[in-house]
Amino acid sequence: MSDQYTSSQLTRGEVYTRKQLKALFSIKDATLNNGIFRPKGTPSIWLFVTQTKTADRTQYEDKLEGDILTMQGQTLGRTDDLIISHQRRGDELVLFYRAHKSQYPGYGFEYIGTFRYVSHAGAQPTGFTLQKIGEDPITRVLETLSDDLQGEHYFDVADIEDERKKVLRAIVQRRGQHPFRRSLLKAYKGSCCITGCKIEEILEAAHIYPYKGEKSNAVANGLLLRADLHTLFDLKHLSVDPKTYQVHLSAKLIGTEYQVYEGNKLLLPEQAENMPSRSSLASHFSEFIAQHTGLSVSTPVK
Repeated sequence: MSDQYTSSQLTRGEVYTRKQLKALFSIKDATLNNGIFRPKGTPSIWLFVTQTKTADRTQYEDKLEGDILTMQGQTLGRTDDLIISHQRRGDELVLFYRAHKSQYPGYGFEYIGTFRYVSHAGAQPTGFTLQKIGEDPITRVLETLSDDLQGEHYFDVADIEDERKKVLRAIVQRRGQHPFRRSLLKAYKGSCCITGCKIEEILEAAHIYPYKGEKSNAVANGLLLRADLHTLFDLKHLSVDPKTYQVHLSAKLIGTEYQVYEGNKLLLPEQAENMPSRSSLASHFSEFIAQHTGLSVSTPVK
């Protein structure tokens, strides 16, 4: 097994039996037969949902309607936190679904896609509401912000660039910042400082204060962020309070899958010299506030 999302090896709409999944992912754990299963060594949580159960099974109330799944967790609640906190840990929720046990050959399940936690209520069992999400986090972010970005063709050099076009071009180019990124990967031990995600391929080096030459590539002027969060940070739909290191989101992201990070504190480096610069964060945070309130704010930092 690996630290890659298992969804990258699955095809939406394809039917998989547990035996096929066992062979595909080299699974030896017998708990694969449970309704909620985490393949060892992966950031994935598999949900096996049968809407209409046979009489000998616990009659959990589970139903998929469009992009919304309502389901009940295990009776004792031992796996509830896997679902509730999956985004904070950088885990994905993978749904395998069938209307009834014999719907597909070999008692298989259709792979529906990845889902996100929305809410929960009650206990023993806990009732969950989950929502289907897209496969590409960058695409989801840009779709969320489509009203802001509509009509901005940032590769058209004949146009006069505004600040957002520069930001979007930087998103495309920034993977070339190898030394800066390597330093941040080391300082943050290969984990996104907001989600804890450890998938190196989607971790990026984010400048807190915009790049102004090599001196800008100091570790203290950077955050190691998952690609979609880097985009949100650059577009100032996400910022960090310089006094508390708490994450704050724009109103547009409240009610989305990102809301789980609102108010969370950054996962900080162990070495004092690698701590994010409070003055750089103050500059970004004041621009974030001004962009979303229309107020010009000076954030004093001690």
